[in-house]
Amino acid sequence: AMGPKVLFFLVLTVLVKAGSSDESLDPDDHNPTPEELADDPELAAILSLEQVAKTASLDESLDESLDESLATDVPGSPYALVGKCTIKLLKNRIKTFNLDEIANTGIYHYVQSTGLNDIQCSSGNIYGDDEMGYRATATVIDNNGTSSTISYDLRPVGSGIINEKLTVEDSFSVSGIRVYQFKIVALGWNYATGVLYYGRCALGGKSRTDSRSIVINNCTVGRKKAKKAIEGFKALDLTYKLRGSLADTPQCSKNTKA
Repeated sequence: AMGPKVLFFLVLTVLVKAGSSDESLDPDDHNPTPEELADDPELAAILSLEQVAKTASLDESLDESLDESLATDVPGSPYALVGKCTIKLLKNRIKTFNLDEIANTGIYHYVQSTGLNDIQCSSGNIYGDDEMGYRATATVIDNNGTSSTISYDLRPVGSGIINEKLTVEDSFSVSGIRVYQFKIVALGWNYATGVLYYGRCALGGKSRTDSRSIVINNCTVGRKKAKKAIEGFKALDLTYKLRGSLADTPQCSKNTKA
């Protein structure tokens, strides 16, 4: 049987695989600069100009001794598979998004994604509250029928952005664990149909794809209004001209639970 560390990296690779590119230098492949944040003080405060500047200076060779949470060059680092928090992604966020509207509302199935394609299906769940904290789980069923689940801590920081923390055991780390920090960016939310369109990024991200997904609540799958909401978010995504394209995420049969 696979150990927990091997299993973690297996499911993580499937969950965030976004297709790194060998293209020439991408002018959009950077975290927001102070100049780009000048007209958005709320976002600047959330990202912290100091952290953005620090990350920008370390983009080419991040040293885990400087900040373990930003280390990208450790074996199997998730940061190698997710893009930076580009201004183009962040500026399209829904500033009024409230995590409480989606928390504790059941299972959500992935229907569109920039990377979830070579699987049977995938789903997620968010639970908790502002007082006790929020948690999220993501489950993937691979093409062999193996189900794997990993968990994250979530913390809303306002203005449509949620900090996501992933803590894993890691023998390469002095402490025996490693913490990875991501940001969830709400790009579209239809409360009535339970359809969410969001991006996921990291200040230390290395992929040249802006990771995005569209998920739908288990209770509204197949409903006409939900399908319309999904199509609307797909069309909206095209107008944003982000890196990488949304594509259909495979769906499991009703007899397969994910």
